[in-house]
Amino acid sequence: KRADTNFQKILGTLPDMLGIFTLGGALVSFSARCTSAMVDDGHGHGTGYAPGPGFIAYCCCWVAAVVRCSMHAIMPVPGAGVSCARALEWSSSGEALVMQ
Repeated sequence: KRADTNFQKILGTLPDMLGIFTLGGALVSFSARCTSAMVDDGHGHGTGYAPGPGFIAYCCCWVAAVVRCSMHAIMPVPGAGVSCARALEWSSSGEALVMQ
């Protein structure tokens, strides 16, 4: 088995980070617009806000994305990705890369 590379770590971290920002932004935007659009019931009493199951489920997805991205970020790359670079070496003729 060969060690993982830093590029594969980035492929795991960047999409999760993008998901954190986009889903977080959507949650904040929806929550702000929803609560600001609430009107009085006509008798001077404000309406109450309670998050529904869909909003709560998306919040759980956001927390899972934060955990997943954190795990990708803090997980060390075995051998700092060095052994994968050593696995590819020039052939004796210098024409192609070969696996050892």
